[in-house]
Amino acid sequence: MRDKLMLLVVLVGLIFGLSASALEYSPDCAEFSNKTTDWNRTLSVDKFDPSLGVLKGVKVSADACASQLFMLDSEDSEPQCWTVVTNAWLSAAMPDGKDFVLSLPEKTNQFCLSADLDEEPDFKGDDSFSFFIKECVKDERTYNDLENWIGPGKVEFRVIAKGITDVAGSSSFDQRVRTFANETICVTYYYESCDDGLWCNGIETSNGLICLPGTPPDCSDGIECTIDFCNEETDRCEHRADDSKCDDGLWCNGAETCDPAKGCQPGTPPDCNDGIECTIDFCNEETDRCEHRPDDSKCDDGIFCNGAETCDPVEGCLLGTPPDCNDDIDCTIDFCNEETDKCEHSPDDGFCDDYDVCNGIEVCDPASGCLPGTPLDCDDKDPCTIDSCDPIEGCIHTAIDCDDGDPCTIDECIDGICVHTQIPGCGCDCSAYAPDICLPMVCIERGGVLVCKDYSLPQYLPQVKNKVMSAGGGCTGDCKSFNLVLPSSINWNTPGPYEYSVVCEDASKTCSSTDTGRLVLDYNCGCGACGCSGFC
Repeated sequence: MRDKLMLLVVLVGLIFGLSASALEYSPDCAEFSNKTTDWNRTLSVDKFDPSLGVLKGVKVSADACASQLFMLDSEDSEPQCWTVVTNAWLSAAMPDGKDFVLSLPEKTNQFCLSADLDEEPDFKGDDSFSFFIKECVKDERTYNDLENWIGPGKVEFRVIAKGITDVAGSSSFDQRVRTFANETICVTYYYESCDDGLWCNGIETSNGLICLPGTPPDCSDGIECTIDFCNEETDRCEHRADDSKCDDGLWCNGAETCDPAKGCQPGTPPDCNDGIECTIDFCNEETDRCEHRPDDSKCDDGIFCNGAETCDPVEGCLLGTPPDCNDDIDCTIDFCNEETDKCEHSPDDGFCDDYDVCNGIEVCDPASGCLPGTPLDCDDKDPCTIDSCDPIEGCIHTAIDCDDGDPCTIDECIDGICVHTQIPGCGCDCSAYAPDICLPMVCIERGGVLVCKDYSLPQYLPQVKNKVMSAGGGCTGDCKSFNLVLPSSINWNTPGPYEYSVVCEDASKTCSSTDTGRLVLDYNCGCGACGCSGFC
């Protein structure tokens, strides 16, 4: 967690040039819920509260999604192909007058349909096509022109959304298009507090752009013999009595004193008992003073690590000066050992950690200080990966990208070399068409049984093939010839509709296409492909 926090501070510093003490907060986001693409709407977020401090930078994050259901039903009497291009964009006006635009990727669908098969568009069958797409995109921007972001009040975002669907091809079609889009805009404010942590210079305020100084407290108590000052440790005014301001220069009438509430007070003749246990007290009349001879032995507490105690004639026993145990090695914990009466130094490897796993684990040497670790060996011996090291994650092995952008090749890495193998039959052009046809029933009676012409026999298949070709059926593209596949379940003695197939292949038999049409048996085909009995 500490690594992630340090990384966040570094990133914020890089974006806005902020110090490590920079703070941040984000008000509620503006959410433009799912709407049809062609819309505009205004929402807002709270401006920066200047009572928090000085605004240093603003980051705006935008996240948008658009989806579309597209359906097309051909109304053309011939097979046709279409190209449909769709995209969308959302534009938000920012306080600096510039637009924050999110453009979703353009999508292209190409497809071909058979001739119109229905009187009314039902968006079903071989004469219709549909697709559904959804795309999302996100972006963020930073702003250093801060005045318009500072409160009170709201920052308004007017968002305009636009969806585009462009259909190229035959104009004979019906379509249904349902498109939706939404966007979420979030704002993050980066600021620094104006509080300098000092009580005695007053409470600092801010207008959002600069810090304004506070008013220091008035610590004067009106007592001439006190030293008035502000105590930063206690966050209050204090008044230290200064007896020297009351001294009249006479020894024998005692030392005048300063009362913090009443001012100067008369002195009391000196009592040479100074109450200091470590002094030998006596009064020296020649020097007009009590004298006290110190005896350090009366102050010794028998502890080595707090230093040698001494006796002061005025203050009594004074604490000793602890021994300086600093060995000038940054990674050792220096301490005084009372049992051995000496300084000791314990190494701590944690002080040497540079938070970079790539250069190894640093250790602390009590004499030399921090020693470098052994760098990681990230070579995975795989020629098809790019080996690198991340300071936090460690070794990273990224596969070499061998994609050549050709959908007709299989791309792979072998021994560090990209190999692209061609897919058989990929990319060829072959299309089959089986029109509706009617075959006349030719029947004779044999022994009381009606026997009709069997078109599946080899000698009759050319007639059926010519019938298909004269109706516009057959193959196009790389496939020049076709085979007929008649249904095995057909009863040649019974009128009615059946299905048959046209199967197309190129010379190498790598490309193929199959289409199914309607075959009608009727005693009279003069009425068209459906016969006079209306089997279609």
